[in-house]
This record gives sequence, C-alpha cells and structure tokens, in this order.
Amino acid sequence: MNQAKLAKLQKMKGQVRTGGKGSVRRRKKVRRKNAGNDQKKLQMTLKRLGCNYIPNIDEVNLIKDDGHVIQFKNPNVQTAVQSNLFAVQGNAQEKTLQEVLPGILGGNFGSDFGADLGDIDFQNIALGDDDMPELEGADDMPELEEAEDVPALEEVDE
Repeated sequence: MNQAKLAKLQKMKGQVRTGGKGSVRRRKKVRRKNAGNDQKKLQMTLKRLGCNYIPNIDEVNLIKDDGHVIQFKNPNVQTAVQSNLFAVQGNAQEKTLQEVLPGILGGNFGSDFGADLGDIDFQNIALGDDDMPELEGADDMPELEEAEDVPALEEVDE
C-alpha cells in the first residue's frame, strides 16, 4: 500500500463522524413481532394435515406417568383421525391426580357418585400394578383343565 494513502487513512481514522452535514442517514430498523405469525403457521400446518375443530369440549386432562395431570379448561381441540393427531390449545395447569380425579369421576358418573368418593383414600392409589392389593378369593379360582372329549386339531385335519 502507498505510504501517502496509509497516512491519509490514519488521519481520517481519528475524524470518524456519526452525524452532521454530509454523513449518511441511517434509518431505524423496525423489528416486527412474530407471535401472530407462529399461530398462523401452526393453523396452516394443522389445516394441511386435515385437522377439524371439535366444538363443545369443556376440559382436557393429560395424565403423566409421575401422577401429575396437565389440565386444560375450555380448550380448542383439533383432530385428524386418519393420522391419529390431536392438537389441544389453551391455558394449561399442572395438578396432581388426587386433585383432579374426584372431578373427573364425579362429572362422568353423576353427582351421586362424586359424593361417595369421600371414602376413598386417593393417596394410596398406585399408577402401576406393583402396589395393587390382592383381591379376596383370587386363590379360590379353579385351574383350567383340558377337555378329553374334544378332538385335537391334528385329528380333525386327517
């Protein structure tokens, strides 16, 4: 590089202007919020998959393995039955199974059934079969025996 040009650039380095006469005008770049765009993209994708809106759903409960429930009150539910797809939109609350179970059973089986639930100890309800109590009289079941008068399958083919 030429020494004259280098000296000129060094001199201009200290005189950098960000405003005033002869400087380039920079306009403020406006950033748009894309929260609405995400919702539109989701709706377009669901429409492309063939999802249909299901009206009149009051509550959706998703029960997790750890005993907690994700509960949606008055959600928007869309489904595509052929692809086994369910889309649930709304405000979600995480609750324990003990809080939600009386409302679920009482709402589905009537108010009489909900009153009887006060006797049940929901703390001891297990999600697996490991802690399930043995049924009374389960040992009294007779063993299955082979019938002697029924011909075997091989004998029928001959």
